[in-house]
Amino acid sequence: MQQQSSPTSSPRLRLFEPYYPLSVRDVIRDMLGRGEVFMGKKVKELEQRISGYLGVMPEQVVAVSSCTAALQLVMAQTPRHGFEVLVPGLTMAATAHAVQLSGNETRVVDVGRDLLISAEICEEAWTERTGAILAVDYAGFMPDYKALQEVAHRHDALVIEDAAHSFGSTMYGQKAGKLADFACFSLYPTKPLQGLGGGIIVNNLVDQPRFHRMTRELRYYGITDRKGCDYDVRHLGGNFYMSDLSAAAALEALKDIGPYGFRSSLEIRQMVAKHYCSDLVERVPWARPMRYQEEAAYHLFPVVLDEGVDRDALQAYLLKWGIETGTHYKPLHWLSLYSGRPKGPTPYLDAIGKRLLTLPCHARMCKQDTEMVIHMLEQYKQGT
Repeated sequence: MQQQSSPTSSPRLRLFEPYYPLSVRDVIRDMLGRGEVFMGKKVKELEQRISGYLGVMPEQVVAVSSCTAALQLVMAQTPRHGFEVLVPGLTMAATAHAVQLSGNETRVVDVGRDLLISAEICEEAWTERTGAILAVDYAGFMPDYKALQEVAHRHDALVIEDAAHSFGSTMYGQKAGKLADFACFSLYPTKPLQGLGGGIIVNNLVDQPRFHRMTRELRYYGITDRKGCDYDVRHLGGNFYMSDLSAAAALEALKDIGPYGFRSSLEIRQMVAKHYCSDLVERVPWARPMRYQEEAAYHLFPVVLDEGVDRDALQAYLLKWGIETGTHYKPLHWLSLYSGRPKGPTPYLDAIGKRLLTLPCHARMCKQDTEMVIHMLEQYKQGT
């Protein structure tokens, strides 16, 4: 018999909940005691560890202050400054902000039923001013990068991967971060690789080492050529440097991804997602999940509600029973800042924009938690 819950005034099951190994506390306490907060060795160590994890050269990996900063720095260096960038409308506004801050222009485009950008969508939206595709690994799912690369390279354009959701995801046997010209990860506390904030740039254009060098210079005010107290500044940089505290937290979290433990945080999120997918189809057919993929990192677990389901009422009902939910994301072109900017056709986004709902999916959950969510979704429909 299903155990009944009772209403609560605060969430019992949060939408996101950071999952740090216990060792993070001890490492950071020791670093604070020694004053190792900034410009120390942990950032370089993290770059080296991530390069090893991805199977790329250490110089291809650059740690910065955020994923937004990573995207901005990548696009600020591209040869065709001032071009349009195709951006799927289903993403955090920060993705588009990075395009604008780099001096380029967003062209918002649609997503398919898998909630991802595609080569076909890009071809339909392409113009003579298009210079790059900024693909988003939404929820930890990766679009078809081989097809995207074919489109972009045919037009002499770049493919940039917003991999904020997908550290640990794979496609074609390759890890996220290796399939685009550039990839940008997030180390925000709720992301698959948890730091205390920060971002990672991976430059896969190995025949253009100037990108490695320039990114390292620009991340700290453009300062270069240090010799004792002397230095030079050749380019306009900014304060985009990652703290050593964040790097230290990410280094400990990295031990928990991949073949390091019996049940890693990545495996727990995949277990939660698998349970959702197997039961929602039969028990809650009016909340359609993305197709289960064991290669996805599952930073989010989104569902598309049937037409006629009152999303606001459903969220209020679930919260009353202690289940926090979210909406990821309001389509970019519905935001005032981007409503008048260039865009391609967005029929699917316009149809589902108010029907997206994000269910809890994180490494502090267990099967009983997912069962509670599914049960309360069933109860809601029965009561309407």
